[in-house]
Amino acid sequence: MQREPRRWRTSFGRWVRAYGAARIASGMQRTGHPVTHWAVYHWMAGSHSPRAEHIAALVRLSRGTISVGDVYRHQEVVRRSLIRQPKER
Repeated sequence: MQREPRRWRTSFGRWVRAYGAARIASGMQRTGHPVTHWAVYHWMAGSHSPRAEHIAALVRLSRGTISVGDVYRHQEVVRRSLIRQPKER
């Protein structure tokens, strides 16, 4: 998956980039939330959204660096950018 710059400019995107997808997945698993690093990348790409209980766990894992709103805003930004991109032929 290629890094699309807009995905990494949101508060959530910056935190994921700094913390690391594998480290997020590991931290989530330790707290009883079975998540893979691929799931984190899907969240970043906007192809899937984390469930509410995963969002709450992400906020706790970030120790307040991100909020629930940051995760939802990220999804909105990424989905809007996907709609605006021309389709490849």
